[in-house]
Amino acid sequence: MAYVISAVLRLEALAQDAELEEHSAEELRKLAEALLEGCEKAEQDHELKKNEIKGDTEKAVKERGPWFKFAGVVDVNVRAIRKLHKELEPLHNALSGDAADDFKPPHKARPQKGWDVEWSSVDDAALLRGVYKYGIGSWEAIKMDPQLGLADKIFLKDKVRKPQPRHIQQRVDYLLKLMDKSLNGTKAVRVTNVVNRKRKAPDDDQSKSTPVEEK
Repeated sequence: MAYVISAVLRLEALAQDAELEEHSAEELRKLAEALLEGCEKAEQDHELKKNEIKGDTEKAVKERGPWFKFAGVVDVNVRAIRKLHKELEPLHNALSGDAADDFKPPHKARPQKGWDVEWSSVDDAALLRGVYKYGIGSWEAIKMDPQLGLADKIFLKDKVRKPQPRHIQQRVDYLLKLMDKSLNGTKAVRVTNVVNRKRKAPDDDQSKSTPVEEK
C-alpha cells in the first residue's frame, strides 16, 4: 500500500479536503496507520476463514472478500482499497519522485471531445496532479485549486454542460488505465530482457569453452 502510505505525507491537503483541519497531523497519521493495520488484519482473518470452512459459506466469504469495521463505525472493503491502490500506483510513481516537474499525461491518450470546454493534454496533466494531491472524487478541491487552472473547466452543479463529475471520473479512469499499461509494459520489457540475457549467457560461455574440432 505504498500509495496509501505516501498519502499520509500529504496530510495537510487531505485534511483540508476532508474538512478535518481541526485535527493535528499526528492524529491523522495515527488514523491512517490504524486503517492500514486494519486492512492487513482483515486479510489475515479472511485467509483463516477460507481455510477453516467449507461449502456455500466458504463461497460467500470468498465473494465478499476481506472487510472490517473501522473504529467500530465504518465498514471498510479491503478489496476496494487494494483496487484503488493498484489504480493509483502509476500516478504515485510518476509524481512522487524527481521527475514530478516533468510529468506529462500518457502520450497515447485520445483527445477529449464532446465537452463544452476545450480540453487539452495540459488539462489532463492538471487533473491527474489534482487527483494525486486530493484523491479521486475530490472534484471540488481540484476545481478550486488555482495552481491547477481547472476552475472554469469542471461543472460540479451544472446538469447540462460537460464535464460534470461523472465525466471527469471517466477521464481519470481512462488516463490511469493508460498509465498502468505503460508501467506494466515497461516492466515486462525489462523482465524479458533480463531473462534473455540469462538464457544467452550459458550458450555464449559454452561456445567459448568448447574447442573446435579440426578436420
